[in-house]
Amino acid sequence: LLDTLRPLGITVSVIGMGSELDRDADFLKDVAMRGEGRFQFTSSLDELPRLFAQEAITVARSSFIDAPTPTKTVSDMVLLGDLPKSRFPNVDGYNLSYLRSGATVGVVTEDEYRAPVLAFWHQGLGRIAALTTEVDGKFSRSLNVWPDFGGFSVGVGRWLLGGDPPEGMRATMERDGGQAIIRVELDPDRKRGGPEDVRVATAAIIAPGDLAIAQQRVPLSWVGEDTLEARFPVQRTGLYLGAVDLGNRKILPLAPLSLPYSPEFEPRPDANEGKKTLVEMARVSGGIDRTAWDDVFNASRLRDRQVRDLIVPLALLVLLLHMAEIAGRRLLLFAVAEGWLGGVRLPNWRRPARVPKAEPEPVTEKRPKAPATSAPAASTRPAVSPLARAKARAKDRINQ
Repeated sequence: LLDTLRPLGITVSVIGMGSELDRDADFLKDVAMRGEGRFQFTSSLDELPRLFAQEAITVARSSFIDAPTPTKTVSDMVLLGDLPKSRFPNVDGYNLSYLRSGATVGVVTEDEYRAPVLAFWHQGLGRIAALTTEVDGKFSRSLNVWPDFGGFSVGVGRWLLGGDPPEGMRATMERDGGQAIIRVELDPDRKRGGPEDVRVATAAIIAPGDLAIAQQRVPLSWVGEDTLEARFPVQRTGLYLGAVDLGNRKILPLAPLSLPYSPEFEPRPDANEGKKTLVEMARVSGGIDRTAWDDVFNASRLRDRQVRDLIVPLALLVLLLHMAEIAGRRLLLFAVAEGWLGGVRLPNWRRPARVPKAEPEPVTEKRPKAPATSAPAASTRPAVSPLARAKARAKDRINQ
């Protein structure tokens, strides 16, 4: 594969995690040597971005065209504004590059590559311009002797700045906890009612993350006679960019807002801020702050007013129970209640024990028998206890 790439001018470099003593280090060195590239090893993961950037710069230098090259100014150059009218000079050398998607070319080379020398585009709310030739070095002689080089540089700089901001107004963006506050302050002595007066203003915000999702529009509301304000949540860590559209063809740039970490991890200037907040909540609601488990059942911290508030209802409750006990005994209310509850079906734990009833014996038909002459007829009188019979015999003796 490397023998195929080398004739095409493609080099292969190696950046490896580990050290030159690792098992595959010799193989990686051989790949870099056959690919006419470089090899670097590191044991730190944090070093990888630096090594890749260093290798990219090294490779880019090898793509520098060091021969004088003619250039041509494209008609889209007028989009940069009021620039010098003279022709852009030829360059003594330039970095070979290709126009990115969405960019506009202003100056292009007339060699076989047709490569851009000056390109510009918009990124979110910002502007970007790229010049691929040297402005101060060995290959910048033709550009430096160009009479309009100073005016060209100033014109590009003005385009990048987006023009002068409107006078008599100021826009700021600052963070307050988990919210960002956009505030526009207008001059109190401004001319009101004219075409340039601010009536409706919106803020365009670009949050960190995917550009298609992060863009949002926030309307500003009047919070004062000369002040507009808007708020939006700050949730993602990173850089927030924005600008205010005043609705009268005027744009106010906003300084970038940075959120290095989540607001909940933000250091507090007062270490006891949370405790003070809880104490204030207890004070407003008329309660007591208790921050320890042993303090929950401690009544020593009850205020005098709270103790007095409990004495009256408790005393009335005791007196009411005492009067109810006396009335229940004197007026036989307890007996009446007991009798009334006797006919009420009580639950199992209060229901009195029931005596089971004897089941009736089955009736059987008996045939009458002839009375025996020798046995006396059975007495129908109820049986008398032995004690009653003894008393009766004693009484008969006394009468005799």
